[in-house]
Amino acid sequence: MPFIIFYIIALLISVFTMCVAISYRFKQGNFYYPLMFLMMGISNGGYLALCVSQTLDKAILAHKVFDIAGSFLMPLVFLCVLELCYVKTTLGIRMLLISINMLIYFLDLSVGHTNLYYASQYITTHDGYTQLHFTVGPLYFLFPLQLLAYAIAIIGISVYCFYHKKTVSYKSLTYLTGMVIITITIYLTKIIFRYEMNIIPLAYAVDGIILIILLKRLGLYDLSSS
Repeated sequence: MPFIIFYIIALLISVFTMCVAISYRFKQGNFYYPLMFLMMGISNGGYLALCVSQTLDKAILAHKVFDIAGSFLMPLVFLCVLELCYVKTTLGIRMLLISINMLIYFLDLSVGHTNLYYASQYITTHDGYTQLHFTVGPLYFLFPLQLLAYAIAIIGISVYCFYHKKTVSYKSLTYLTGMVIITITIYLTKIIFRYEMNIIPLAYAVDGIILIILLKRLGLYDLSSS
């Protein structure tokens, strides 16, 4: 039961930050930020659903919902960093990045039907708390690989801009970089220490708070919105 309460709190924080974000005016054509709030809220709801699932099929379905943010949060943060650093990208490049992550998410959606992403899976239930266990398939490596690639790219671009671009908002860039570091750190600690409780929803809750601070700052310094 304490685990479930933890996931309820994480979900409530994500929903709260999403509601607060609605009050902000986003730049015209910029849908990255609202998408991030939406995905983190949906993902935390998915993990709460996984925790209370009673069957393997329901647990797998809830996990697919939870993995939405895991599959798309990093490319969205990367595109936001490029925008803050005034790095222009073509529509083709943006579509390519999203398409790669769409492919990874489609592999996730194939769980239960193919062995490409998860070779096998089963659930355990203790005190009303359900966990999904799995053995990885031959293409699962694409998920951590894309996380690592985006993290390196985001941190690398941020460091470069700190030293070579004086017009970049360093504090705003620091917030986005901090989101990446927090998320990757929590993801790695889960893999290394194999906690019984998955604390990734905590990362999404904290990320939402960081994004709210960032949006407030962007609202203060966005001349077009002013």
